[in-house]
Amino acid sequence: TQAARQFKKSEFAQYEAGRISEEGKNWEAARKFYFLGTKAYPKSARSHLGVARSYLELREYAKSLNYYLRACSLDRQSYSELLEAIGKLRNKNDKWYSRFRAARNKCGV
Repeated sequence: TQAARQFKKSEFAQYEAGRISEEGKNWEAARKFYFLGTKAYPKSARSHLGVARSYLELREYAKSLNYYLRACSLDRQSYSELLEAIGKLRNKNDKWYSRFRAARNKCGV
């Protein structure tokens, strides 16, 4: 995270700090770093996916879905991560499970 503070405009530094935070299950910190990655390089699908995963774990499903769809608009291969999110929601939240499933068509390859 020192590199992330030192190189605030580096998508790579922000993404790596987010990944380290995600590995430690510090979802709020991960979200913050991944978000900064999207600001440093708005076309970074991987940083958008990081924000999406973080919001999913924080149970902020509307924001999560929004970032999954942004990632898909940048890189269609993000579809596989959306499918993983759908799997995580399968037995947790019927409302959001349905909404994420419906979004597959917008993201599909």
